[in-house]
Amino acid sequence: MKTILVTGSSSGIGAGICKHFIKIGWKVFGSVRNSTDGKKLKEICGENFTPLIFDVTDVDALQEAANLVNSEVGKSGLNCLVNNAGINISGPMEYVDPNEVRKVFEVNVMGPLNCSQIFLPIMKKSSSAVIINISSMAGKIGLPMQGSYCGSKFALEGMSESMRRELQIHNIKVVVIGPGAIESSIWDKFDKDNKIEQYKETEYASAIGKMDATLRQARSIAIPANRVAKKVERIVNSKNPRPRYIVSGIIDKILSLVPTKILDYVFRKKLIS
Repeated sequence: MKTILVTGSSSGIGAGICKHFIKIGWKVFGSVRNSTDGKKLKEICGENFTPLIFDVTDVDALQEAANLVNSEVGKSGLNCLVNNAGINISGPMEYVDPNEVRKVFEVNVMGPLNCSQIFLPIMKKSSSAVIINISSMAGKIGLPMQGSYCGSKFALEGMSESMRRELQIHNIKVVVIGPGAIESSIWDKFDKDNKIEQYKETEYASAIGKMDATLRQARSIAIPANRVAKKVERIVNSKNPRPRYIVSGIIDKILSLVPTKILDYVFRKKLIS
């Protein structure tokens, strides 16, 4: 039985990937935030799902999880690692708290690096292995008031490219998926954690409000999380996958093709006018 480990599996893309791979007959390991989330997903996925409780920034907890995974997969190794866990904060880069930015980079950049380093020895035992890093459309387009998130995803894209070329010596593939707006409870978390009110007395207040409204509009055209899961399946079954895949609606795809100077103009008109 082939094996896959997915980080950030409590909801959204991660949960969708776990459920899909259980359906197609894989053994699935999924990292969750707490035992309650793990129990809930275990009830949905069944006996071939093993919840792993760890934070991707906690190297000691990751090593414990790796020991468990290694004991279960044995000589067959781990076939796929999906680095999906991620967080976001909003705000203008002039005023955003550097400590908050650092947290975003710790999870979104160092998290995938930590997981890759710790699980690679297990993946090397597999005859066919792939690391899939979940980036974003924001890994290619710098969105106003989302500089922390975009910066972390740009960094993840660059790191993934280097890893892809390095890990060829082990015949391990590295692929990036850049989703657009995805149906997920993360939108509710965004509403809850959004701290844009702290910038209401700054000169960015109006622009922040307009950008926030734009992101909320994106929620109305979000695509199902299982679209990403199906793309992951396609990648693991491909002998020669592309370096990067986009999973998004038509508007996100159009945006990805627009020249930078035109995007600059569009955002200027939207945020300043």
